[in-house]
Amino acid sequence: MSQKKDTRHRGSSGGKSYTGGESAEKGKIPEDVWQIPVVKKNSAQAKGLGYPTQKPIDILKRIIAASSNPGDVVFDPFCGCGTTIYAAHELGRKWIGCDIAILATKLVSNTLHNRYDMEEGKDFHVSGVPVSTEQAEDLFRRDPFQFQHWFVEHVGGFPSSRKTADQGIDGRVYFRAPSGEMREVILSVKGGAIRPADIRELRGTLEREENAEMACFLSIKQPTKAMREEAAKAGLYERAGQSYSRIQLLTVSDVLDEKREVRAEAKLRMKKNQLSLPF
Repeated sequence: MSQKKDTRHRGSSGGKSYTGGESAEKGKIPEDVWQIPVVKKNSAQAKGLGYPTQKPIDILKRIIAASSNPGDVVFDPFCGCGTTIYAAHELGRKWIGCDIAILATKLVSNTLHNRYDMEEGKDFHVSGVPVSTEQAEDLFRRDPFQFQHWFVEHVGGFPSSRKTADQGIDGRVYFRAPSGEMREVILSVKGGAIRPADIRELRGTLEREENAEMACFLSIKQPTKAMREEAAKAGLYERAGQSYSRIQLLTVSDVLDEKREVRAEAKLRMKKNQLSLPF
């Protein structure tokens, strides 16, 4: 019986010398330690997106290349900021990404557009994010906290990071006052029943917050006449020679159908036949 040749790859410490048969020509097998640069937060060079659990795209590309072929579908059920999606796209794979956070969906959509010049509805499709009042109501029934985040983000605000409201504040919009200081519009979100007492509570919060100049009440249901009267009692905010109601009221229908938004720099984003908050 002849002795079987050792076809394993053995790398020497001094250079590229290997032992084995024909398979030795392919080089050394990968080791179980991969040296890949880490992602630095908000680093353009490393394509950092500021996401707390972002993985280096090189490691995802290595995994995808080793486990799939061009044209295959790569599925990431917890896609976060979308690194797996971008790696799959760059390697010519199709992809599907899911995430429980609507913020993640928005981040991925923006990155696909800005980095890869892809258009939503043409090059990729997003589902599960409300585009109608009925879908917003369904999101509220399934996950009130995600509904709150979606609504705040949709009007240009920054959501509270807590599961419960931050002392009556569900989000904030920041803008620059004529003096140059950064000021706030505080946001309160209600997905269920609403009442005049909600506006009175918001008025109290507005008076308590030192940096807040205005407040916005966001709801699914239309505010009643009594709620609007309560909002009017908050008075006016003077800016650049113009007067604005200190408490504004917006519904899901206003946001989705009439395209109203709260802008961080207190500016309007007006389009033809669209309404917006008078900031």
